[in-house]
Amino acid sequence: MHLSETKMNGDTSLADMRKRREELDARIERREAQLKVKARKQRTQYLIVFAATILADLEHHPEIGAGLEESLKRGATGDRERKLLRAFGWRL
Repeated sequence: MHLSETKMNGDTSLADMRKRREELDARIERREAQLKVKARKQRTQYLIVFAATILADLEHHPEIGAGLEESLKRGATGDRERKLLRAFGWRL
């Protein structure tokens, strides 16, 4: 038997501690993944509420559209993004 595998004075062996560490590392990884999923869902919900609020406001106050259009021009940097916004009536 190897020295690192022996139990001295009733102490837990190194092998047992390593196994527990591996189990704990796996639990930590699972929990971190769960938290990332939760954060992504919360951000998506935020974006939906934010966008819906802005769009509803635009219906009642179309004059704010010009300023928003300038922001969209700066933010929509990809061809795909600009094409999508144009499909919904934005002049980019």
